[in-house]
Amino acid sequence: MYGMCSNADNNGCRRDGHNGLLPPVMSAKIKSKHTIRYGKVEVRARIPKGDWIWPAIWMLPKDSKYGQWPRSGEIDMMESRGNAVANDPGGHNHGVTEVISTLHWGPSASHNGFMKTHGGRQNNNGWNSDFHVYTLDWTQNHIIVSVDNQEVMHINAPAGGFFHFGGFTGDNIWKTGEHMAPFDQPFYLILNVAIGGTSNFFPDNWHYDAKKPWANSSPHANADFWAHRYEWERTWVGDNVAMEVDWVQMTQY
Repeated sequence: MYGMCSNADNNGCRRDGHNGLLPPVMSAKIKSKHTIRYGKVEVRARIPKGDWIWPAIWMLPKDSKYGQWPRSGEIDMMESRGNAVANDPGGHNHGVTEVISTLHWGPSASHNGFMKTHGGRQNNNGWNSDFHVYTLDWTQNHIIVSVDNQEVMHINAPAGGFFHFGGFTGDNIWKTGEHMAPFDQPFYLILNVAIGGTSNFFPDNWHYDAKKPWANSSPHANADFWAHRYEWERTWVGDNVAMEVDWVQMTQY
């Protein structure tokens, strides 16, 4: 894929300096050619450590049968934050000691039921300290994500379907699908590492091991991030900042 643009969002692959600050960090994203519809996905990987690093193992539908995101669904097998400390207001650490799994689904971005389909697993040694096997078990009746056979998220197909489960109003956008819709279509696998961002994955009101150098509402978040590089770049040590993937296996049921 050398020379190909894998993510052109926000002019991600082509940008000139006169259009604003160039993105200060280049990261990687790999997408599978093959898809799976119900089955098992296993990935053995070691996730990175370093401030504001955001690794992810996730899946998107090959075709947006039910419409644009999140109508056609998203399966997040693993996400993590590379910070040693990322405490919410209640004092719970959501840094590199935590991996999370989430399903995204809903009629629009502002009506996304992901909070009802979310789970996490803690490891006091940090999930970056070794390789772990992240597994998705996906059937017509459930979606289960685990790490080293420890359950992270277990979602059974809702009795009335996901539209009823989400408490949405209006026309059921998944009425033509199977009971598991929108998670009844072929999905492909994505392995990627992102940095920072303004999507609120790194909330402004959390306490981190170092002060967050940008605000999610800032019109110049890239510049703020880069101006404080001497605070975060020291936490990026060698290959620790990489997500190393040993193997991937996708098995159709």
